[in-house]
Amino acid sequence: LPLTVTFLSYFINTIFICILTYVLGPCEVIIHLLSNVRISRNWKQSSGTYAINRCITESDAPVNHNAETVDKMLYLQTVRKVDHMKFESRGTRAVQGYRFGHAERVHEDFVDLKSDKFRYGNLEATKPGDKPRVVVLGTGWAACRFLKGIDTTMYNVVCISPRNHMVFTPLLASTCVGTLEFRSVAEPVGRVQAALAKDPNSYFYLASCTSVDTDKHEEEKEQMLHCVVIGGGPTGVEFSGELSDFIVRDVYQRYAHVKNYVCVTLIEANEILSSFDVGLRQYATKHLTKYGVRLVRGVVKEVHAKKLILSDGSVVPYGLLVWSTGVGPSEFIKQLKLPKSPGGRIGVDEWLRVPSVEDVFALGDCAGFLEQTGKPVLPALAQVAERQGKYLVELFNKKIAKQNAGKACSANDVNLGDPFVYKHLGSMASVGRYKALVDLTQSKDAKGVSMAGFVSWLIWRSAYLTRVLSWRNRLYVMINWATTLVFGRDNSRIG
Repeated sequence: LPLTVTFLSYFINTIFICILTYVLGPCEVIIHLLSNVRISRNWKQSSGTYAINRCITESDAPVNHNAETVDKMLYLQTVRKVDHMKFESRGTRAVQGYRFGHAERVHEDFVDLKSDKFRYGNLEATKPGDKPRVVVLGTGWAACRFLKGIDTTMYNVVCISPRNHMVFTPLLASTCVGTLEFRSVAEPVGRVQAALAKDPNSYFYLASCTSVDTDKHEEEKEQMLHCVVIGGGPTGVEFSGELSDFIVRDVYQRYAHVKNYVCVTLIEANEILSSFDVGLRQYATKHLTKYGVRLVRGVVKEVHAKKLILSDGSVVPYGLLVWSTGVGPSEFIKQLKLPKSPGGRIGVDEWLRVPSVEDVFALGDCAGFLEQTGKPVLPALAQVAERQGKYLVELFNKKIAKQNAGKACSANDVNLGDPFVYKHLGSMASVGRYKALVDLTQSKDAKGVSMAGFVSWLIWRSAYLTRVLSWRNRLYVMINWATTLVFGRDNSRIG
């Protein structure tokens, strides 16, 4: 009965959205125009393709050393390209007009806040009687879940990140083939809590084709139209499924003259989806093979511009290479002189604190339990990061904020209560063609519900739709799904 209700609810919602899309077509355009935060897009420029660059370089960024600080949000863009943005948000600080190069320098400037060289506006050190200041590095799952829940009436919040949006990674594979628009899975940081932002500087570059080769090259066609995915985890399998579905449904019809050359290969050292139930792994293998995905067992030894070499000496030419073998610590994390957990992550205790630095917490993919805690390093999953963000925001709002009458104090002097405990809720993965896998077992040895097929696909979509942060993006996702179901994928940028 619950599955029937879920299906009927999804069907009714889809029909309703289709009617709204047809009758109120301009609404999506209006919603998009009213979106104050615009996503920066950097596409590598290549011959015969369009390239969009909506970022301004450091040399072009306006400098304002005396920027007035309002009691709103601070958002710093780092790395080598900087978006010049103005933020005003409830309870967090905003400083406008920055120009800097590397994230490593952020730490140095924040250490000596009294120095005349401090050039990030009028942000001063916390004084006795002030609200505590929380500095968040990054805009990933854990950070955004924390920012969404933090009580900004109790804290001044500072967010530092090299990008101005959080990507909803579980639906990212669908954006590669036009099922969803990228803006539907990109959550502007300024909207995690109510914000107003402007992007006054943007540039558009058009790359032109310099020459045309009319000769037919069979080997080059096979190489250029060969898509290789490295890694048989959920990300690699979902992308392979989406890509094969896109090829069968769209490419074969639009480009029938090259359909014999288009091929998708998934390379994995062991079995695909090794964390899933055996029956689900077999189902995924059979389904992917049925719809044209070639599964290869092997280890990549070398990667070159147009080919890769496996450990057994096999040469695999490719036109598109997707690397999805897992997540490792960034260079910024590697160079920090902090105790590390196994795997090179920042070491934390049971309460996600960094023991060697006072009042510093680490969570998400950058953090792992220290060996002395006796806890295993958790996998780099969105589920883990979200649970950590939820735990930490409850810690801040219910424990730390109530100490010292709401005034700034050290977290080391606070009884933090119960430590963080992670309980795996299960795994899901889409394999394309309205099919998905749902594995609700908490471990390989434990018993639980495992299912595959169309009903699992409905559960997969419904579950991820409820996890999208804002109603704005939920509406975008539903509209994209509905229009794709009725009118097909919008692959004009791809084709």
